[in-house]
Amino acid sequence: MASQWTSLEEQFLIYWMNQGRMYQWDSMLLLDWIGKQLQRSRTDCMKHWERLCASFNQEERTVLISQAKPNDSTLRHRMQRLEEQLEKIMKENEKLKRDMRFFESVLLEEYQLLLHLVNKDQGKLRIHRAD
Repeated sequence: MASQWTSLEEQFLIYWMNQGRMYQWDSMLLLDWIGKQLQRSRTDCMKHWERLCASFNQEERTVLISQAKPNDSTLRHRMQRLEEQLEKIMKENEKLKRDMRFFESVLLEEYQLLLHLVNKDQGKLRIHRAD
């Protein structure tokens, strides 16, 4: 027997089934996708959807559908989290740029030293051939 449905899972099911109806998506493919997202089978999702539809009248379904949509506080919280992630990524990017500039300057110094050493003893250089 399938585990109990949480209210968040029900809201997710209601919201996406409503979107599917609105955009005329294939319901079986949609139920497959919903099942994967909720880690449930398509049959489990379909049976629960049918139970929800049978147990609520149209007005109650409309209320549930509106509850399934993200509210302002959820969106604000998510936006705040994304802004924090962006700030962290930007700081990391700046650090990588500084490190890159440092290693580039070290590499350039070593290259210039190598050129200096090659040019300094150019008269003493001999090419040996293996016979």
